[in-house]
Amino acid sequence: MKEILAFIEKKKYEFSQLPFFEYLRDQSINPRQRLAFAPCAAPFIMSFGELNRSVFRDEPTDDPIQKIINKHTYEDDHHWMWFLEDLEKLGFNKPELFSKTLEFLWGSETQISRRLVHQLHQYTCEAKPIQRLIVIEAAESTGNVFLAASSQTIRDLQNITAPEEYQYFGASHLIVDTGHTYCSPKSKQYIESIKVTEPERKYYFELIEKVFVVFTEFIDELFAYAKTHSIEDITPFLPTNFKPIGAYLLESGLINSHQLQHALIQQKSTPLSLGQIVASQGWVKQQTIEYLVEKVIESERQMGTASSPSFVNHLESQWLNDSSSSRTQAATISKSNPSMKLGDYLLEAALVNTEQLKAAIEEQKLTASSTPLGKILADKGWVKQQTVEYLMEKVVIPERELALRN
Repeated sequence: MKEILAFIEKKKYEFSQLPFFEYLRDQSINPRQRLAFAPCAAPFIMSFGELNRSVFRDEPTDDPIQKIINKHTYEDDHHWMWFLEDLEKLGFNKPELFSKTLEFLWGSETQISRRLVHQLHQYTCEAKPIQRLIVIEAAESTGNVFLAASSQTIRDLQNITAPEEYQYFGASHLIVDTGHTYCSPKSKQYIESIKVTEPERKYYFELIEKVFVVFTEFIDELFAYAKTHSIEDITPFLPTNFKPIGAYLLESGLINSHQLQHALIQQKSTPLSLGQIVASQGWVKQQTIEYLVEKVIESERQMGTASSPSFVNHLESQWLNDSSSSRTQAATISKSNPSMKLGDYLLEAALVNTEQLKAAIEEQKLTASSTPLGKILADKGWVKQQTVEYLMEKVVIPERELALRN
C-alpha cells in the first residue's frame, strides 16, 4: 500500500497547483469575493455527510480496514453544519423562494458538484473496504488542499473585519481534518503494511486518477462560479459592523481586557481565530466558546433579518436528519425543557463539571442555605458571578420564557 499512498500524495501535489487555490490566496482580491463560490459547493458538502453515514460506514464489521473507515466517518459526517453557519456569517444566506433554491441546487451551475457525489457513491458502494479506503484517502487529500487555501482566505477576511469564527472554511476545520483516513500512527502502519497484487495496484492507480479528475472538475466549477458571481450581487446576511466575539467574551466575564489584547496581538501572526487562541491559552474551554456563539452571538446577529426562508433554511429542510451533532441536540433539548435548572445550563456550557455541580448542590442542601447555586459556585472560584448573571440574562431567562409561551 505504500506505493498507492505515495501516488495519492503525488496527485495531491498536482491538485494543489490548480489556479483556484492561487485565487483563494490572492490578497489583491476581496476575501469575500474569493469565497463567493461557497453556495455552488452546497450539493457536495451537504451530501458528503450522508455518504459518510450511509455509504462509507458499514456496521457492524470485523474487518480492520472497515473499522478504520467507520471511525473516520464519525469525524466527517457532521461538517455540513459548519458549512451552513459559515454561509450565514459570510453573508451568502439571502432569503429565497424554495423553488429558486431547488432550481439552483439542481441547475447547471452545480452540475459537477452533484456528479462528484454520484461518482464517490459509485466507487465506494458495495466495494471492498480497501477500495473504499483508497477512494476516501484520495478525497481527503483534496479536502486538505482546499482547507489550507480557504483558511488563508478566512484569515485575510478576519484581518479586515471582526475576528469572526468560521468553522468550515477556517483554520479549525483544517486542524480537525488531518488529510488522512487513518487517525493514528498505528492505523497508518497497518495500512502501509497491506499487500496488493500487481493487477490490484494498477486498478487502484487508475481509480485514484479518476477520483482526482472529478475533484479537479469540481474545483474548476467553483472557480468559474466565483469569477462570474460578484459579491456586490449578494445581499449580506449580517451587518458589517456586528459586535466581535471578543466583546462577548469580555462582557460575559470569560476573559479580561488584558487577555483579549494578548489574543488580538497573537492573532496577527497565526491563522487561528480569536476563539481558538483563547481556548489554546486555556482561558476558556472550546465547548464554552461554541456554546456562547450558538446561544448568544448567533441569536443576536440574526435578530432583525428577513423573515422569508433563506438559502440555509432550505438546505436544512432538505438534508436534515437525526444524526445532527450533540451540540445541536443539546440546544434543542434545552429549548424544549422548561424544567432545566441553572446547573444544567452551566454543565451544557462547560462552565462547571459534574463533580463541582454536585458539591455545590450538596452544600446548598446540607446548610439549608437560601444562597443561590450560582453564588456558591462563584464563591468556590469555579465560575465567575459575572458569567453566571450573563448566562441567566442571555440564555436561561429567555429560553424559559419561550418555553412558557409555547
